Amino acid sequence: MLEFPFYSLITHIATFFSILVIAFQGQYKWTMSITSVLLISFIVSLFSLTDYEIYAEIYKSFNPNISFIIQLPFLYGEVGYLYINYLIRAFTDNFNYLRYFFVLIPLIIKVLFLFRFGGFFPVSFILYISTLFYPDSYLLRSTMASGFVLIAIIGMIENKSGFYFILFIVLASLIHTSALITLPIWFFKKVELSKAKAFFLFGMIVAVGFIGMGHFLENVISIYFSSEFYIVNELSTYSNSIHGESTGMLRFSTILYSSIVLVFINYKNIISKQLKNYNLILAICLYSLLILLGFSDFGVLADRLFRIICIFPCIALGHIVFCVNINEKPMIITVLLVSLNLLPYLSTPWVINFIN
Repeated sequence: MLEFPFYSLITHIATFFSILVIAFQGQYKWTMSITSVLLISFIVSLFSLTDYEIYAEIYKSFNPNISFIIQLPFLYGEVGYLYINYLIRAFTDNFNYLRYFFVLIPLIIKVLFLFRFGGFFPVSFILYISTLFYPDSYLLRSTMASGFVLIAIIGMIENKSGFYFILFIVLASLIHTSALITLPIWFFKKVELSKAKAFFLFGMIVAVGFIGMGHFLENVISIYFSSEFYIVNELSTYSNSIHGESTGMLRFSTILYSSIVLVFINYKNIISKQLKNYNLILAICLYSLLILLGFSDFGVLADRLFRIICIFPCIALGHIVFCVNINEKPMIITVLLVSLNLLPYLSTPWVINFIN
């Protein structure tokens, strides 16, 4: 057992390596970033986090000497995730190797994504680590699915075909079905949002949040689809448990990400000059808020769906930093990094058990 703010340590490590990236002016940015990612993933793999036992039990339940198809009806989960477990089980009995892979690979993808689109990388990366990485480190399926989604979005930005985009979203959904919520993003390619339109959409999203549409969506899906479908069964189970309760609109995460998006909209004229894909990033940020706020009456649904594209408010903050007056920038960056390093002390557990 460790009685220490474990994720604060991870945030400090990420910050240290991010500062080195600044100090060396990007010369060793890949070396510093990959080193931090490898170290963070290794540290996480030492501890028994939420859902660890469930994931480990699924892994151990596979017999690599029996056909996957024969074993599938006796297991619960997305077929893609289960098949990866089955394949790796043939090589090792130790689930922690697979777990390390499921933490490491999405984290590498997100680092690469933030380097390319995240503006001022240290701030965008530390925002992700300090506020979003904790659940990402134990929600293995959705975390890996979010990595595939980012690959699909990169392909869309690079003008790859719709088939490429859909392929990676489908692959992501085979690991966690929540990835299907990102299919509409394909239609954001040509979106042009003025500041007035963006502020109006933000206001509409807040209004929808106070009304709540999470349980409405669950009811619609249960009417038109059989309860034998995995996703319908999952929604029904969560709806009738404590996870189906409202998380409220005025919690720290909703205020933080909403504030970032508002400032991102306000500085559109400046940011759009340095960010070629500003309109797409803004549209995805608003879409992520629609999920987080609009489904807040069904807490677990809002959080799980938002997690698939939660990296985009981090991108927004990274570009906001560039808009700060050059003389004030060092002070603003310092305040942001210090504040983000303090957050995990307040928002993550202090007591974590080592793996037996």
